[in-house]
Amino acid sequence: MSESLAQGVSPVSDALVVFGVTGDLAYKKIFPALHALLSRRQVDVPIVGAGRMPMPLDGLIDRARKSVAERGSVDEAEFSKLASLLRYVDGDYADLETFKKIRQALGSARRPLFYLAIPPSAFPVIVEHLSHAGCTAGDERRWIDAHVPLNLAFEARDMRWDRFAAEIAESGGIVEEW
Repeated sequence: MSESLAQGVSPVSDALVVFGVTGDLAYKKIFPALHALLSRRQVDVPIVGAGRMPMPLDGLIDRARKSVAERGSVDEAEFSKLASLLRYVDGDYADLETFKKIRQALGSARRPLFYLAIPPSAFPVIVEHLSHAGCTAGDERRWIDAHVPLNLAFEARDMRWDRFAAEIAESGGIVEEW
């Protein structure tokens, strides 16, 4: 059992924020996985996609549909549900205003899960801005899941993982290494 569960921290998140939602990882893996989770009724929270590419929400929904279709059939009822849960915030990850827009897109969510499908070099600034924009404020703990492909794992270690983990912990987050 993870230390966080042993301490009685609820693992239930009330929103999902995916950084890098316009990238290859989201296209190849995340959208099909979200569609599958919806079909099993395991996801029913707002999904805020964050990316650097300017695009209307309809563009992101079209991209998600194409992604799911390339990996199998699209269940129209489930995809409609996915589309209704999606939000999109574009902007520069180095700009605090982007994170204020993410906080706004989260609405009343208090326990978002932040999924970082981006290069490890961007992790520290993301965590810092999440904190400064109020995305990690409050009495609830936050989960940040950093996807680190094997070919970038050493880059993540070289950038001082301990400092990154400490920043997350200071902002009320939970860090678990797998």
